[in-house]
Amino acid sequence: MDSEWWTVKDVAARLRVTEATVRSYRWRGYLPEPMYVGRTPVWKPDVIEEWIKGRSHEGKGGRPPRVQDK
Repeated sequence: MDSEWWTVKDVAARLRVTEATVRSYRWRGYLPEPMYVGRTPVWKPDVIEEWIKGRSHEGKGGRPPRVQDK
């Protein structure tokens, strides 16, 4: 993932979620607006890293960690 632009696959790997989840985040407006190479959405890595820092949750995919029942 040391490329100049990240694809959906790269963002999914960074977030540790599926590519379908990244697409869902994009369609719901959760991700920063991508640039396009042809029809392929791409993001600058620093834009995604800043977005991650600004998220409210640290759990996988941004969800809060699951509380285990006792």
